[in-house]
Amino acid sequence: MPSKRLDRLNRLAEPDQTIELNDAIGVYGLEAMIQKTLADALDPVDYLKSLGFDPFDWQEYVLDETHKRTILLSARQSGKSTIISSKAIKRAKYHPGALILILCPSQPQSVELMKKMEGFMRLDKDLPPLVHDTVFEKEFVNGSRIVALPGTERSVRSYSAPDMIIIDEASRVEDASYKAVRPMMVGADTELILMSTPFGKRGFFYNEWTNGINWNKVVVRPPFKLVNGRLIELTKEELEEMFPNVTCFFSPRHTKKFLEEELASLGELWFRQEYLCEFVETEDSVFSYEQLENAFTDIEALFDQDVDVEDVGEDVEGILEEYKV
Repeated sequence: MPSKRLDRLNRLAEPDQTIELNDAIGVYGLEAMIQKTLADALDPVDYLKSLGFDPFDWQEYVLDETHKRTILLSARQSGKSTIISSKAIKRAKYHPGALILILCPSQPQSVELMKKMEGFMRLDKDLPPLVHDTVFEKEFVNGSRIVALPGTERSVRSYSAPDMIIIDEASRVEDASYKAVRPMMVGADTELILMSTPFGKRGFFYNEWTNGINWNKVVVRPPFKLVNGRLIELTKEELEEMFPNVTCFFSPRHTKKFLEEELASLGELWFRQEYLCEFVETEDSVFSYEQLENAFTDIEALFDQDVDVEDVGEDVEGILEEYKV
């Protein structure tokens, strides 16, 4: 254990205590952990199975630690929060000193995700002991921390060089909070994970999904499509055509009977969003996203031309007239 890490352990101790190197090693059995590392530390799927879980194919794919930027578009209750929780606990265990940040639309939601992680902590009997334990933060004797952040931009700026950033329900997180979090990754090999159902054609989640670069994009949704108000079986080829350049999976958790009930209760718009992972227009939208984008593109092109200033107002009015609903 490097001296820098020992210094950190000493700072975590009570004022009248000092953690010696041998004591720190003895707390969580370094030799035993090294042996266990040879078996499963390099394979997160094996680690998850050692806790009694049998992950789905898509969960095994998302657990791959070689992906540093993952954006997961998934249906409600597909199992995304559970699998990401196990990934965070493994990182805290096998990467001493790791900083793992959780960001949700509100701090209570971040705390709920933390509770799922606590479930994995209870299952792993070899996990390093906690030296600091609150509903908002877990700090282990090996120096790793898991922190549930508030949902506001002003409260997320005090961290740097995290090992992992998890943004759950990302489509509902404020853009300002996302923009405050990203600079934390400067100089670090941070793994950034965005996961959410859609919430209209707006916000950073939609922008990253449609225009972002260097993302490992994954979609997980039921094997059905909606045709004339009825659920029809969807093939993998059709799904891949709907989501080009995206790694596509079907969710095995959603039955047709359950989805038909949800369709009747939620209505088509919310059903497409919550279960079919479609970025639909919000109900209160006067203009569609494409209409606005095309209108501004036409206006920009107009101003690039050599035209008389007096004619601009009339031309802009004509362009906007085409996009009236």
